[in-house]
Amino acid sequence: MTNNIIISKRRLWPVYTEKNIGKIGDVIHFKRDNLFVIGQIISLREVTCVVEISQAYADELKLETTRTVVRHGKYKIFDMKEKGNLPSCDYMPETNAVLHT
Repeated sequence: MTNNIIISKRRLWPVYTEKNIGKIGDVIHFKRDNLFVIGQIISLREVTCVVEISQAYADELKLETTRTVVRHGKYKIFDMKEKGNLPSCDYMPETNAVLHT
């Protein structure tokens, strides 16, 4: 008789989906200039997406607008079924950090 051992993957925050390409409205997480940025996809292209980010992120990244382009595969998508797991974020310009509270 064989014992079937089931090993489950422990889910750590943040929870991401397994898909590689997001869709309009998805909340994503990506790294830009050593800053981890959270934004929402507002437009899709063949190899990139346009993402709306907060003004605090735009200021830190020295962008003139709150929209930026991110290549598919360079971001992770938050699983919105687990919406309650998304923390609120506070940006601290003096330390160049975003604190998850």
